[in-house]
Amino acid sequence: MHVALDTSALDPQFRAHAIRGTGRYVAELSSRLPALLGNDGELSSFRYNQVGRGGFLDHLVDYLPAGRTTVRHQLLYPLSLSGPKISEANLLHFPVHVDAPSWCRKPYVVTVLDLIPLIFKELYAPKKDDRRFQLARWLELQSIKNAQAVLAISENTAKDVCELLGVPEEKLVVTPLGVDPSFFERTPHNDLLRTRFSMSSEQPIILYVGGIDQRKNISFLLECFAEVVNEFRVDQKPLPCLVMVGEISKDDQYPRFLDDIARLGIAEQVVSTGYLDDAQLRMAYREADLFFYPSLYEGFGLPPLEAMASGTPVLWNLIFTRSCW
Repeated sequence: MHVALDTSALDPQFRAHAIRGTGRYVAELSSRLPALLGNDGELSSFRYNQVGRGGFLDHLVDYLPAGRTTVRHQLLYPLSLSGPKISEANLLHFPVHVDAPSWCRKPYVVTVLDLIPLIFKELYAPKKDDRRFQLARWLELQSIKNAQAVLAISENTAKDVCELLGVPEEKLVVTPLGVDPSFFERTPHNDLLRTRFSMSSEQPIILYVGGIDQRKNISFLLECFAEVVNEFRVDQKPLPCLVMVGEISKDDQYPRFLDDIARLGIAEQVVSTGYLDDAQLRMAYREADLFFYPSLYEGFGLPPLEAMASGTPVLWNLIFTRSCW
């Protein structure tokens, strides 16, 4: 069998996907599927911005007053998926359902990572009535319903797909995520974070890995951390440091994040690393004294598993564990 895998999530233009859990999932699939397909199988890849772009119709879309992205993705993209680059494939796999078109001439499967925008509508709906947004969201969900099979990364995501979209159970396959074996490796102790942020060896390190959008419950994280800092101040102990791993400065919630740490009086105890590569991330997990993950909802939630694999104690929201694993 020849499978063509959509690797759009790894495109540097979509950095928000490429460096977070979505990108890790697609990268792992891309590297491990050839072995699963065996000697008789073949894996090729394609990306949205590399298929069927630049033709007459594509240039014609530039003259539309609105909806250009939707027209390209839902009309031109499906037509181009039967082009020469992937014409020999027996099956297409879209590992991120939001990257899949609502229809396709070739058989395809789609992976659903989560349906969070449907569950937290008040957080992800447009600020004003936007019919184009509603149409784009409807088309996005059609990509799930029209797939030959739907992969869900957790039992809970599968339940959401059934209950919220009416997809029959027989079309669903649960494929839980895993942790790269490198996170289990025990390496000599390092001081990556302490050296970078001039922390003493007595300062406890509390680690968070991920984004700061509202469902991540970052305000709760900061309030809890502020209480811990105050306890350490009373006891006159070296103050702990909260290390935020991830590119958070471009997030819409970043101004609120800065306001919160200033209001709580913990600005000196909170630092951000920005993006860390895999080797640095593993070192950060192992150096931390505690990993805190207060998210309200995840499709799966990979960072807590990576932290546990690294031997770091994990504190998480009970709501999160009920919703994901």
